[in-house]
Amino acid sequence: MRKSNRTLLSLRKTATLLEIPVSQLSGEAKRDGFPSVIIDGAKRFDPDQVREWRSKNIKIRGASGGLTTPQIPTPANDVNVVALKSETSSAVELARAGARVAARRLADGAIAGAVGASALNDLKASLENLRRAEVAHLNLEARRRQLIARDEVTQIAAGMVARLVRCFSGLETKVTAEVEQWIHSDTIRAMPTDQRQRLVREFIGKAGREIRTMESDGIEKLIDAQAEDE
Repeated sequence: MRKSNRTLLSLRKTATLLEIPVSQLSGEAKRDGFPSVIIDGAKRFDPDQVREWRSKNIKIRGASGGLTTPQIPTPANDVNVVALKSETSSAVELARAGARVAARRLADGAIAGAVGASALNDLKASLENLRRAEVAHLNLEARRRQLIARDEVTQIAAGMVARLVRCFSGLETKVTAEVEQWIHSDTIRAMPTDQRQRLVREFIGKAGREIRTMESDGIEKLIDAQAEDE
C-alpha cells in the first residue's frame, strides 16, 4: 500500500533530511531495491524507508578509512524536519530549513574531526539556494505591492511632514487674523471671561475642522491620481 504524499519527498529534500550529500544519494538511488515510488512522472522517496535501506546496504567510512557508525538521525519533531515535510512551507522556509540541516551536518563532522568536502559544498549550495529564494520572495512581494521601496517611503514621509507644516501654518494665519480683530473689538473686551474663552475654543475648533477637511480632500485626490497612474 502506497503511503500518502505527505511523507514522500523529492531526492533533494530526502538527502537534506537524512543529512547526506544529494549527489551521494542520487547514486545510491540507482541501485536495485532502493525504495521509491513514481508520482506524476517523478520519483518520490519515503525518508524512513530510505534510512532503513541505507542502514542495511550502505557502509559509511570515516576520514581514516575505517568503518564508522552512521550519524544519529534528526528527530522527526525537529523544526527543520517539520518544515521540510510540510506541504505549506514556502520556498524560503524550505531553503532555510535545508541550510540549517546542512550546517548541523557540517558541525557534527567538525566535532567528530571528519569534515568532508561534500558537507562543506552542501552547506554552500544550501546557503546559495536560500539567498536565491529570499531574493525571489522580495521581488514577488514588491510586485504585489506588499513592500515599498525606500525612496517611496522617504517621499511619503516628506509629504506628510509638509502637510503637517501647512496645517500649522494655516491655523496660525487664521488665529493671528482673528485675534487682531478681537483686540480692537469693544464687544469682545466687554464679554465675561468665560464667554471669551468659549468664543476662542469655538473659533479654534472651526478653523481646525476646515484645515483637516481641506487636507483630507487633498489626500483623497492624491490617492485617486496614484490609482489612475497604476
